Amino acid sequence: MPHKRKVKNVFTPKLHFEPDQSYLYLSYFEQGQDYLSVPIESLVITFALKFCGVRNIKIRFIHCSGVKRCDTKINKNLDLDYIIESRDEAPKEVLACRLPVWYLPNQRTCIAGLCSVMRYAFRLAHFSEDIEICKVLLGFQQGCLSAPQEVSTWTKFCEVDIHKPLEELGGENLDVLPEDISKFEAHLKQPVRMHNIREKMQRSGKVNPVLENGVEVVVENGEKVDPIEVYARTEHVYAEGPEMLISDVLIYPIFYILHHKYNLVKLFPNVQNWFENVSESSALHVMENIVVTMEKDLRPADLPTATVPEESLYKCDPTRNKQSAKFYTRQTDIDKAIEWWVESGIDNLQQYEVESSEQLVWEDLPKIVHPLAGDLPPDRLQRKCGQLSSLAVPLANLARPGHTLVDFCSGGGHLGLLVAHLAPSSTVHMVENKEESLARARARGVDMGATNVWFFQCNLEYYVGTFDIGSSLHACGVATDLVILKCTQNRAAFVCCPCCYGGVQTLENIGYPRSEVFGGKAVGEESYFVVAHSADQTHAGGEKCEQGRLCMDIVDT
Repeated sequence: MPHKRKVKNVFTPKLHFEPDQSYLYLSYFEQGQDYLSVPIESLVITFALKFCGVRNIKIRFIHCSGVKRCDTKINKNLDLDYIIESRDEAPKEVLACRLPVWYLPNQRTCIAGLCSVMRYAFRLAHFSEDIEICKVLLGFQQGCLSAPQEVSTWTKFCEVDIHKPLEELGGENLDVLPEDISKFEAHLKQPVRMHNIREKMQRSGKVNPVLENGVEVVVENGEKVDPIEVYARTEHVYAEGPEMLISDVLIYPIFYILHHKYNLVKLFPNVQNWFENVSESSALHVMENIVVTMEKDLRPADLPTATVPEESLYKCDPTRNKQSAKFYTRQTDIDKAIEWWVESGIDNLQQYEVESSEQLVWEDLPKIVHPLAGDLPPDRLQRKCGQLSSLAVPLANLARPGHTLVDFCSGGGHLGLLVAHLAPSSTVHMVENKEESLARARARGVDMGATNVWFFQCNLEYYVGTFDIGSSLHACGVATDLVILKCTQNRAAFVCCPCCYGGVQTLENIGYPRSEVFGGKAVGEESYFVVAHSADQTHAGGEKCEQGRLCMDIVDT
C-alpha cells in the first residue's frame, strides 16, 4: 500500500449502512433501445459492481447535459437495480455534486469522487450482501485509495489522470501517445511498496533467505541482498503488488478501451502483463458483456510513446524529486521581498482589531457547538474559541432565511455546526474530503439534532452547487484561494481565515500574486512565494516572529 497511516484495529467510517435508503447516482449522455451512452466514470462503476457480483445497490441514471466526452455505449441489460431518472426528480443535494455521487438522505450525506464512491459501494455491498471480494479488494485495513486525491498522487492517478488518455486520443494533433500510459508503465517497473510486505514474502515461499549474524539475506550474483528487495522487484503483478485491489478494478476499463479500440496495450510490456493478469480473472468476460462493440481507431498505434521519469506513482516514493523548502527561506531573498514592499507604497490593509466586533458568549450556547465537543486539546481550545467567534458572528449576520452557506474544508465541523445553530433559517453545506473528519462532524450534527445541515464528502472540485455565502477556517495554503475563487464564481459573499501561507502553489486555475495591485507593482511569483513562506514563521519569537507577521500582513493585504 502506498500511504502511511496510523495503525487501527478496525476501520470505522461511522456511517450507518442502510441499503434501502442509499442511492447511487450515475450520469449518462443518451439512450437507445438497448444501450446507454455513459461517461467513463459511469462505465468504471458499472464494471466494478458487475465484477464483484453486486446486485442490490439502488442506482439512478440521470442525463448529463454537459459536453459529451469519452462516452462508451453499455448494454441496458445489466442485471443491476437501476432506473433512469430525470434531473427534475433528482434531489437538489445530488445536483450540488459532480456525478457519480452517493445520496444518503437519512444521514444527510452525499459522497462524491470516483474513489470515495466506489469504496463506499464495496463496503455497503459487503455489509448488505456479504460479498467477500468487496472487502478483499479494499486491501490492508480496508485502506486502499482512502487518501483524498489532493494528498495522494496514486488516488489522483486512479481517479483522474488515467482517464485523460481517452480524452487526448479523441482529440486532434497528437504527436506522442498520452504520457499517463507511460507513467503507469514506469510505475509497474518499480519495486512494490506495501505495509505488510515481509509477512507476504514469508507466506509466498518465493524467496528463501538465509540467516547471517541474526539478519536475513539472499545471495544474488555473489552479493548479499535484503530479501525484501528481491521480493519487491518480482511481485508487481497488479497495480499495487501481488494481490488484486480496487485500484486494478478502477483502472482496467480504461485499458480495455485502449486495447480494444486503439490497440495500444501491446506497446507497453509491463502494462500488457498487468492487463493479462487482470483479464485472467472475470474482468475480461464482464467488460465484454457490458460494452457494446466499439469502432476501432488504429491511427494512434503508430505514434511514439511519451518519455517520463522512471518512478512510482506513490507520493512517498523516495526516488521522486522533492523541492527543497530552504529555497523559500533564504534571508537574503526575504530581505529583497520586504524591501520591494516598503518601496511599493501599498498600504497595509491588515486589521488586527475590528471596532464594535461582536463576540460569542459561549456560556449561552449549547455545549455540543462548543469546540470542547470536538475533542480539542486544552492548549488550542481558547485560541479556537476566538477564531470561531470571529468567523461565525459575521457569517450569521450575513445569513438570511433561505440562504445556503457552504463551509469548505469543514473538518470536524467546528465552524459549520456553530453557524447552523446561529442561523437556523439557513441551510449549511459542510464540504470535507477526509472521511474521518466528516464523520466526527456528522456525529456532532446528529447529537445536536441539526436539520439544516448537509454533509458532503468530496473535494472543492466535486461540489458544484450554487450558494449565497462561503467560508473556510484554516484551509491550508492554496485551498483558501480555491475557496475564494469558488465564492467569486458564484457571486457569493465569503468569510475566510487562511493558514499555512507557505503552502501556496500555482495551479491550472490559480496563479500568484492574486492581486492586480501586486501584479501592477511588478512583484513576481518567486518573490511572492518567498513572502508567503516567511509568513509561516510567526511562532519562533524575536525578529523572525516580527518578520513573519509583516509577511503575513503583506499576503493578507
